[in-house]
Amino acid sequence: EQLLSEMQNLAAENKAELLVILTPNTLYWSKSPQTIMVDGALERLASKLRENKIWTLELEPVFNDFFARNPGKNVTFRSDRHWNSTGHRVVAEAIMEELQDSDLVFAY
Repeated sequence: EQLLSEMQNLAAENKAELLVILTPNTLYWSKSPQTIMVDGALERLASKLRENKIWTLELEPVFNDFFARNPGKNVTFRSDRHWNSTGHRVVAEAIMEELQDSDLVFAY
């Protein structure tokens, strides 16, 4: 909680908006036992952010929507589970949409 408070204060001091972007661990898509621990931690953090009214973009629904529209499409490299160009595009579009919705960035 102290770190969240420091982040809020730093943003306010610089007349900036704080946006925290939460992404599920890529193990989420493999449905491994480790996912349960990771998902629980992410949900606790998301809850804490909401309690403190911190602007948050959760990427799990973004990826779930992408997978629903693009069955079988990968967003990570097979070798190391980091985002590939598709994954980066999905995230970039979600961030841009969030910023446009907040009127911090204007659509062209």
